[in-house]
Amino acid sequence: MSNPNPNPDEHGEEITGLTAEQRQAEIDALNNTHATDLTGTAAAKLAARFEPVVPDGGRVGRAITPHVARATTIRNTVRMWAPAVLATLTFAVTAMVVDLPGPLAVYGAAIVGYAWWMCAGRPGPIDTIRMCCYRAADGARLVKRHVTRLAVRRGAYEARRTNIRAASK
Repeated sequence: MSNPNPNPDEHGEEITGLTAEQRQAEIDALNNTHATDLTGTAAAKLAARFEPVVPDGGRVGRAITPHVARATTIRNTVRMWAPAVLATLTFAVTAMVVDLPGPLAVYGAAIVGYAWWMCAGRPGPIDTIRMCCYRAADGARLVKRHVTRLAVRRGAYEARRTNIRAASK
């Protein structure tokens, strides 16, 4: 349904060509009008005691803000890479269930590659190589971190095991 002449007042929009100084002058004029009405009243005394409140959600809001930001980035990442992941999974499941002839397997692999290329933002050849190298380095760093953690845990286990045997003798 079209609305050829929308009224900004009805939609909560503020369409003005005021500069920052003009807008501040309007706000000051409104505040001064109300300030003269409140001068010397109980409401003015009550208003003077209040401190401005920043709506940050309190203790709970401050505690969950980093997690919400991380969830938002995870959601955006999933939305960006989902077509490539789904194409890969579909091709992998199809290749496991159905005996694909050679040309069809090449065609499916091409579709998967195209999906990853599109989700990556259609980079050029140099950017593609650079991105693949970065991903491989990130993957190697992740494997190294897990192997190091496993080696440390294994070393601690061996130290405990050998200390128990030495203490029992």
